[in-house]
Amino acid sequence: MDSISIKLLERKFYKKKVETSTLRFDILVLEIESLTYQLDYEKKKVKNLNSIILQKDLQIKTLNEQRTLDQLTKPSFINQFGKYGIFALIGFVAGVLITAI
Repeated sequence: MDSISIKLLERKFYKKKVETSTLRFDILVLEIESLTYQLDYEKKKVKNLNSIILQKDLQIKTLNEQRTLDQLTKPSFINQFGKYGIFALIGFVAGVLITAI
């Protein structure tokens, strides 16, 4: 082999090496872009889940406040018993008076 053919072979070898390096670099760039898209998707997913959690927390808070308000405004058992107890006592006294007469 003469020196010219060796130079040509070396040139082809280095040219292929550069092409494969370029291809590897392009593949790495594509992988990085893919991972970036996946990361963005996961961030959006987490953000959506956080907003759902905030909505549920707000609903729970509202329901707890409504339940507390309902408990404060509803008459308690003792208040209702006292009201009906007075009517029962009046009815009993009236029944005793009627039977005594």
